Amino acid sequence: MATPPATCRALAARTSGTVFAVIKDADHFVSITRPSEHQDLIRRFLLEESLDNLPYCAQVEHFPRQRTAVGS
Repeated sequence: MATPPATCRALAARTSGTVFAVIKDADHFVSITRPSEHQDLIRRFLLEESLDNLPYCAQVEHFPRQRTAVGS
């Protein structure tokens, strides 16, 4: 089952330290339709490399890590 981008973005926005990215000209099955861009994006994310200004991304949105109080 494919999940709409808006739903994925909403989940990312509720999760601390996440990134939401949209690859240009990709459909719901991005790993099949744009495999090299998908692999590069995942690799960069896992290695904590910059995801900004990638020519194949239409949108990249960062959701910062939330700090939690110790002992709460």
